Amino acid sequence: MASMSIQPYSLTVHHDGGPYSVTVAASGELDLAAAEPLRRLLDQQRRAGHRHVRVDTSDVTFVDATALRVLADLNKQFLDRHGSLTLTGAGPRIQRLLRITGLDRVLYVAGPRAHVPASVA
Repeated sequence: MASMSIQPYSLTVHHDGGPYSVTVAASGELDLAAAEPLRRLLDQQRRAGHRHVRVDTSDVTFVDATALRVLADLNKQFLDRHGSLTLTGAGPRIQRLLRITGLDRVLYVAGPRAHVPASVA
């Protein structure tokens, strides 16, 4: 029986209309497999000049310590460059995890979901 490679996460960039901000819509499991792609994507957005990045976690089903570390590290990089990394759509499980780890005092967590214009969703 052949094994299939399944990617249990998705990361999609939506341009918010302004030159300095984007939304990264994440879905599925943000774990060890997703951590490096997430790091590369967020760093790519920062290097492209996007100072304000929202990570929409509305469709995230699981987050592990590796992905949390990526978010904390990139948050610091954005702040060091007078930017921001904001989590949106964090459900009760993610909010609880942020509280337990103390990252609720480090990361900016906003409302239920980032607004993505219908033309790019």
